[in-house]
Amino acid sequence: MPFIRVSDLVELQDLEDQAQALRDEAATLEAELADESSVGQADEQLHAAKEALHRAELSRREAEQGAEEWQAKTREEEARLYSGKGMTPRELAAMEHEIVTRKERQRELDEDALLAMDAVETARTDRQRAQVHAAAVKEERVGRVAEIERQAEEFRQRLLALEEAAARKRALTSPSALRAYDRLRANGRRKAVARVSRGTCAYCRIAIPNNVLQRARSGLELVTCPSCGCILYVG
Repeated sequence: MPFIRVSDLVELQDLEDQAQALRDEAATLEAELADESSVGQADEQLHAAKEALHRAELSRREAEQGAEEWQAKTREEEARLYSGKGMTPRELAAMEHEIVTRKERQRELDEDALLAMDAVETARTDRQRAQVHAAAVKEERVGRVAEIERQAEEFRQRLLALEEAAARKRALTSPSALRAYDRLRANGRRKAVARVSRGTCAYCRIAIPNNVLQRARSGLELVTCPSCGCILYVG
């Protein structure tokens, strides 16, 4: 049966802490791998830009059609005015006023059509930018996924080596020491073994009584900190 050596527990704790740190890093990578939000946002922006362009083109067509129809009606009125057939002087004067009013309105409609054309060009530019951005985001995502998978495989290999080393260390450690160690770890404690530095427990930062410190110096029995309960190690 292995003798109690607190140094074995220190080494075991270091190995298991490194393994847990790797698991935490791997979990972070897995979360990043599952997070497609950047691509989704880029796709949403592109979809919105396409919809905006569609609406702008509809507005342009409506504006152009309205301007053309108004212009055609104005030409009909002008033709009637210039022919003067069957119209009294008062009717002719009224029609002249109507044509002037219609031409003013025509200018407004033509201006609206031009503005609608400008809006279409702006929407096309926005769509193009959204397409370029979406493509760049997807390309970056592909590269990042490949890097995450590479890192994840590296972590798996390192974790396997740490777990094997921890298993070997456990096989060489006193069963009674392991039980005490595992009991402390199972309670959710961040550290089961605490180093002693200048007469102080490194875990709780409280000074250790001299008689307890003397017992801990041997390293051949499990001596716990009177304050926090950690197994003490004087290295």
